[in-house]
Amino acid sequence: MKERSDKHEWLIKRAKRYARHGNAAAVEGVMLQLLNDEPDDTVALAFLGAALFQSGRSAAAVVAYRRALDVEPDLGLVRYQLGLAEASLAHHEHALECWQPLLDDEAEFMAHYQSAMALLALDRAEEAGPLIETARKRMPLEHPLSIALDGMVARYCQAPAIN
Repeated sequence: MKERSDKHEWLIKRAKRYARHGNAAAVEGVMLQLLNDEPDDTVALAFLGAALFQSGRSAAAVVAYRRALDVEPDLGLVRYQLGLAEASLAHHEHALECWQPLLDDEAEFMAHYQSAMALLALDRAEEAGPLIETARKRMPLEHPLSIALDGMVARYCQAPAIN
């Protein structure tokens, strides 16, 4: 792993502070400054993507996230966030492609949930059902989406046959 300079660490800390306060524009500025020196820095690219997405610029966020994945393809969180940005642009097929590699993770549930939502947006409810069931099994009951997911299970998943 590449050693980080003091300037790099300082800029990342500064961006985190801005992010905690919801200042996406300041995060963007700091990340652009960092990327000027280190154009392939995946942390900066991911942070930039998040700031752009948070400020409603999903298409620009997609570019930043894709660039991060070009440098380091195994960044699961970046892949997940890229899918969210694609889905927000109604690019549901692209979102599904982003989330597909994440579905093999035994602990994962949000990519299942989001994939199901994308499939429903594409009128592919039959394909969404198994993803909804998996998300329901894995999602903690205290998760904010748990109740909504229960409603989706009732609507889109086949009830077990009663003998």
